[in-house]
Amino acid sequence: MRPRSILIFERLFLASLAIGLVQAWLGWDALVGRAAADGHGLGMVLTLLGLTFFTLAGLALLVSRGRQASAKWVLTLLCALGLPLVLASLRRGSIVGSHPLALVQAGLQVASLLPLFTGEARRWLASGRF
Repeated sequence: MRPRSILIFERLFLASLAIGLVQAWLGWDALVGRAAADGHGLGMVLTLLGLTFFTLAGLALLVSRGRQASAKWVLTLLCALGLPLVLASLRRGSIVGSHPLALVQAGLQVASLLPLFTGEARRWLASGRF
């Protein structure tokens, strides 16, 4: 049985990804417009969105279902690197979609990682796979 902290992590992180999909939907025209201005097509936008979503979802599931502590650290690093970029984009006003949703998404991602650093989660991750 997975500990409560792992369940909380999984739910919060997957919720943040769902908000990211809503963000992409709300800012779809702007995303496609920016890609076209840079000489990229719709395929490039879909590829980048898909890679980002499936990479992050895969890492989250490796942590929560596969007991992969290394995936926890990769996910933590990606979120730590991405947070300043989100904040800078908000400050510049270059976020596509909803600015409040972008803050909620970033906050959820950070909040989702905190339960991974509890003693309960560390012991569970250290105890091996499955």
